[in-house]
Amino acid sequence: MVSFAISGNYTDLYEISMGEVYFLEGRDAISACFDYFFRKIPAEGGYVVFAGLDDLLDVLTDLRFTAEDIRFLKELKFDDRYLAFLESFRFHGTVYSAKEGEVVFPGCPILRVEGTLLETQLQRLPPLPLTRMPQAPAPTRASHGLHPSQIDRRVPPRP
Repeated sequence: MVSFAISGNYTDLYEISMGEVYFLEGRDAISACFDYFFRKIPAEGGYVVFAGLDDLLDVLTDLRFTAEDIRFLKELKFDDRYLAFLESFRFHGTVYSAKEGEVVFPGCPILRVEGTLLETQLQRLPPLPLTRMPQAPAPTRASHGLHPSQIDRRVPPRP
């Protein structure tokens, strides 16, 4: 369980600005999905063990823009209609994931996040540090019997 809160401004201004464009153009409700994967195993390890899913789901469940976030974005001249939307923003998408503790390999998705274009855009950064920091390269090289993980578990955000 995450012992800290992450507000909507945890993402960068690029993601928030793109969200504003989608919102103002009426494209915010289009269905979208993003796959998360890594390109290279750190520290020359043979494989990586997936970890951090519970923290990620907690963050996505609690993700919201605080009054302080909204004031900051207002100072940056974001559209008032978009800011009103962000005040009540909640993530309602679906997360598909490798299983906690499962061995994962470069180039293979470890997470897929589906939802509206706007909500998938706004949640794009939190999964990166929350799932990468807990992972550690396994101490041995992968053997021939190991295969890339399959995304086979549907993990909906908690209510």
